[in-house]
Amino acid sequence: MFRIYDVQCEKCGFVEEQFIEDEKFEPCSKCKGKVKRIYSTFNFKLEYNNKKDTVGWSSSGYSTSKYWDEINKAKSEGKNVRPQDEK
Repeated sequence: MFRIYDVQCEKCGFVEEQFIEDEKFEPCSKCKGKVKRIYSTFNFKLEYNNKKDTVGWSSSGYSTSKYWDEINKAKSEGKNVRPQDEK
């Protein structure tokens, strides 16, 4: 199975993605220098559901967690569940 990795060249600093089966990285595509794995800050996707007025992880059903169950219950009881703006 191929995985996607973010890597950065130790020589020129170029950042790129590599699709590989194991952690034997290819040399830098710009200068052929040695690369090292770096960790990107975002590896997930949030999605907004307009019908439910919820935001959640797109693949794991996060919007159906206990937190959202409590929010949806409060909404069904007519309570204001939107956060108040701080002043």
